[in-house]
Amino acid sequence: MPKIKKGQDVLLLEKEHSYLVRIEKRSLHIQGGMIELESLVGKPFGSIIQTHKGIEFVAVEPTTNDLIVKRIKRMPATIHFKDIGLILGMTGLSKHAKVLEAGTGTGQATFALSRNAKEVHSYEIREDFFRNAQKNFEVLGAGNIFLKNKDILEGISQKDFDLALLDMRNAERAVPIAYKALKPGGFLVVYSPYIEQVKAVVEEIEKLDFTPHKTFETIMRYWDVREHTLPKRAGMMHTAFITIARKFK
Repeated sequence: MPKIKKGQDVLLLEKEHSYLVRIEKRSLHIQGGMIELESLVGKPFGSIIQTHKGIEFVAVEPTTNDLIVKRIKRMPATIHFKDIGLILGMTGLSKHAKVLEAGTGTGQATFALSRNAKEVHSYEIREDFFRNAQKNFEVLGAGNIFLKNKDILEGISQKDFDLALLDMRNAERAVPIAYKALKPGGFLVVYSPYIEQVKAVVEEIEKLDFTPHKTFETIMRYWDVREHTLPKRAGMMHTAFITIARKFK
């Protein structure tokens, strides 16, 4: 197990609660007592740490989702985790990938992509979203995200992207730009809140040399597992439509 270093982010995990902390010379005061964070330096991940009241926590390495939930300041424009997972799964993004994104929003998807790719170039037209995302990435230490406060419809010079993600108004207008920026075999992914945009996007895709496109949505339903197991009424229903196509040449 790797050992915890000073300045590193660590998730203190308990059965009911968790705390994301940065290891430094200070005390963490929580409901279950106090922990001297510097005492974790040199301990391997997976170690048990107790508060002064004897409450136990496990010190674990935070996941991408832990960092997003506990570090990112949210604004309205967010791609949900269930959709991010499908985008990553359907495109098979590799650590060597170069990603283009239009519509940074809060930066949740941007950061998730950056943890699964070599670099992400993200365009955000709204200055308030840009500034918020910029601060989020600084806090997260995401050094492979290159953020621009610019409208992608004005054109871009970069090329040879493995993935282009469009999460923006009038996304259909950016499809030809994304096509030129993608390398052969690269994926176009469009995140659309309503079906009318999907139709407009598909119309543009069919004008260009893409493989057959697919459009789908993800609906997550929770289950109450007990003696007589039943689906719960609560769940994460429709969030958006995802359209995927692959550049042929």
